[in-house]
Amino acid sequence: MPLTRILEHDTIVALAAWLDDNVEQAGAAGGGGKRGGKAQPNVVCFNGSGSGVPFFCVAPVSGQVLCYQQLAEQLGPEQPFYALQSPGINEGEPPAASVEDAAAALLAQLHAVVATLPRGRKSFHLVRVRVRVRVRVRV
Repeated sequence: MPLTRILEHDTIVALAAWLDDNVEQAGAAGGGGKRGGKAQPNVVCFNGSGSGVPFFCVAPVSGQVLCYQQLAEQLGPEQPFYALQSPGINEGEPPAASVEDAAAALLAQLHAVVATLPRGRKSFHLVRVRVRVRVRVRV
């Protein structure tokens, strides 16, 4: 099971309910999430609801986004908060061959989540300078 699903369902009861709902889908793609629409295998939705402008963070050098959990909690329930893990972090997933490939994969994940946001909420904040520069060039 990808770390993304464990982070999104932060109690045993919530995780068990997600597993019950997604038994057939929980394989290689990571299944669907209950927060923020259709789940992407490298996107952790810490909070998919709230009235604020969605906030996205890109994983640091470790590739994982666990470091953003406390930030998401501190921002509170009114701040939609998503974190993008590095491509290749999930079991069976090949790593990106280059920085450009990693940026393209992150951009695809970002677009997939933004496409699920309600009309009028398509703007967002993106944090992580090194990747942001490459992503902005490709947008």
